Amino acid sequence: MRRPFLSLLTIVLFTIFWGEPGFCVTEPENDEVLTVIISANNPPYAFMQYGSIVGFDIDLAKMICNRLGRKFQFKNVPQNQVLPAIKNKEGDMAIAGVNASESKEFGLDFSIPYLTNTKALVMVNSGEFLNVPQGAYFPCWMLQDRTIGVVSGSQIESELYDLGIKNLTIRRYENVGKLLAEMTKRVRHKKILYGIVVSIQDAQSMVKQNEDLIFYRLKLRNSLVTAFPKGSPIRAEVNDIITNLVNEGKIYGLESKWEISGE
Repeated sequence: MRRPFLSLLTIVLFTIFWGEPGFCVTEPENDEVLTVIISANNPPYAFMQYGSIVGFDIDLAKMICNRLGRKFQFKNVPQNQVLPAIKNKEGDMAIAGVNASESKEFGLDFSIPYLTNTKALVMVNSGEFLNVPQGAYFPCWMLQDRTIGVVSGSQIESELYDLGIKNLTIRRYENVGKLLAEMTKRVRHKKILYGIVVSIQDAQSMVKQNEDLIFYRLKLRNSLVTAFPKGSPIRAEVNDIITNLVNEGKIYGLESKWEISGE
């Protein structure tokens, strides 16, 4: 007896440079490959794990490109080169922790927000605020005449300056690990780096690993957007996709998966 012909479901895979796979789970409607700019030194948003780039930004990019029906590739650049890369049209969109105000400064188009974060001030627990519980909001004006550390190229620096805090000094460091090392070193040598400003997720991770640290929330509410070259033909469609992902709870699902404390 002849068996009916069984067709196999085709999974379309597109291998991108630097060995990181970009894929659509449905057949692409357009063979033109989108280039997505990312910065893979920012866990849990994008980082290297077992030779692959993973994180919130990566999953979001895959969701968006799948719904666009497009093949895609990632281009990994330092954080401070994300928006210049889009401005120079090295990519079709950037999903790398950028906000609307930054995109405007570079003359770029941007999507509706897909995520809002609250930043955190991490400090050595000197007992200065004994009556203030960890995780409470810290009055930003109390940062006047202080020296604060941030990751070089991050949007946090511009957000702090936008607050107009008197005599605030900001020092830049390559990554979160160097920020933490510099803060504790300066404390030991009495050259105080008052604190460092990072994401809530980074702050929670730091205090779990070091009982001498404490963190407070800062009202630097940063709405994350996708950036595009000016006049991008995919912006409107991406806005619709982000709206649907939010309404369907997909963004919340990614926040939970990557343990991101959005507010």
